[in-house]
Amino acid sequence: MASDLISERRDEWQEALDDIVPQIRGLEDKINDALSEELRAVLNERLAFLKAREALILSAIAAQDAADAAEDALEDHGFPALPDMEIDQYLLDELDREVADNLAARDGFAATPMAVNLTINLGTPVTKPE
Repeated sequence: MASDLISERRDEWQEALDDIVPQIRGLEDKINDALSEELRAVLNERLAFLKAREALILSAIAAQDAADAAEDALEDHGFPALPDMEIDQYLLDELDREVADNLAARDGFAATPMAVNLTINLGTPVTKPE
């Protein structure tokens, strides 16, 4: 289902590019014609807007491609499974001793008790001078 949504979004982005790219080419050609400065300014403003939109769409497509590649790499790596690593028994025994030492080091410590009751005396209210 998620891949269907991604595919639909990608199709939407591609359709937008298919609309924008010819507009950009046409505006770039038109700007070189003999035009009033006012019209040239308007066309340049529109061209800048369309180029910014094109860059954003291309960036979104590149990000989606990167996400797709990362997802494929994760699957190739066996995700979501996280298998145990097999090691020699003597190494596992050493690790167990280290863990036991760490647990033993914790013995003899206790948390400081937290305050259970708190009393605040605010005193008598004072009239504010005018």
